[in-house]
Amino acid sequence: MYGHDKDAKDLALAAFWYQEAPEIQERLYDTDAGFDILTTLDLDIDLAATRLL
Repeated sequence: MYGHDKDAKDLALAAFWYQEAPEIQERLYDTDAGFDILTTLDLDIDLAATRLL
């Protein structure tokens, strides 16, 4: 079926943009709560960005 996976691709792209956004990086590195998440997750930036959701 043509376009059957379009929603999945759109969701993956939105998640990528979210994780790479400068605002998310700032929240992780410049706030106590963000840095706590980072250290809890062994500085895994992708996982920490997802945890902020």
